[in-house]
Amino acid sequence: MRILATTSLLFLAACEVEGEGPPSQPNYDGGYVIDGDLPASYTDEELDDLLADMSPGSFAVVGNPTTGEIATIQSTASSLERVANSDFTLSSPATCTNCGGGCPPVSRTIRVVVNHATGMGGEQFSVVRRTAVNFNNVVSTPSPFVAALGTNVTIDNTGDVSSCTANFSYTFDLVANPRAFVTSTNYNGNLGGTAGADQKCQDRANAQNLGGTWKAWIAYSATGMPATRFTGSGPWYKINSSIKVADTLADLSDKSIDAVINFTEAGTALPAAKGTWTGIGSNTNTVSANTCAAWTSTAGSGSRGTTSPYLDYRWQSGVNNTCITQNKLVCFEQ
Repeated sequence: MRILATTSLLFLAACEVEGEGPPSQPNYDGGYVIDGDLPASYTDEELDDLLADMSPGSFAVVGNPTTGEIATIQSTASSLERVANSDFTLSSPATCTNCGGGCPPVSRTIRVVVNHATGMGGEQFSVVRRTAVNFNNVVSTPSPFVAALGTNVTIDNTGDVSSCTANFSYTFDLVANPRAFVTSTNYNGNLGGTAGADQKCQDRANAQNLGGTWKAWIAYSATGMPATRFTGSGPWYKINSSIKVADTLADLSDKSIDAVINFTEAGTALPAAKGTWTGIGSNTNTVSANTCAAWTSTAGSGSRGTTSPYLDYRWQSGVNNTCITQNKLVCFEQ
């Protein structure tokens, strides 16, 4: 996914705002990007403290309410980092000549205009605050929001600057809900064990540059139910969609899901119901005795589910296939 953004600071108190000019070119340095005018009063120690509070892909806005100097800072991250903001770019062209009347406090709005330029649309994102200094009572609107491919989303982060003589900063993440998909490719029962099944999910995600860590909903006696291997806790959403599949791991395991998982890693719907290897017993939440020799053999049989139209136990169990059969895998982001 590639998401581009521009950021401006709106001064909503009695404060004249100069016209916005073209964005400045970002400066790259030591694992972060500074775009705009970092306040001259902002010390190296303040910058170090700010960076220590940021995770890969986080954003911060730093400003001086008196001079109008403002800059955005982005912590760099791998292009496959499954944090939606890892590929944002930001600029801050707005300036303010003075702090204005009525201070303190003075309301400020950090506006982020997000354009989902490439990748996959339809996902739901949320603004998640990390830290704030001299920027209080922050409200982000909208949050959550759906970023459709090729369109802009304007996010306003509004808070109070309590001191006109001190710098202010706001650090935040834009986080996407974890996703679920069914593989476009088929596999026989020799998956290379559950670790091999997990790797197949990861490979399909990597092929579409989805980022993140992915695991297969597949079980056998030594590793137990899939939930025991999962590190994510949900909620999960259908890929390329704001439709929720399940709220929690317990929800995935209670013989009922909220929506069928019938979108492939490419975000396209399967044209018909397909079988998915799972290793879960029929009408139960226990490991089946039929798991293709712990998913290492094409001999014997394995338990499978069906991609649609079932929302009950049949999404993950109900049928046994011979292990030479070609079935898909259901993959969940962690």
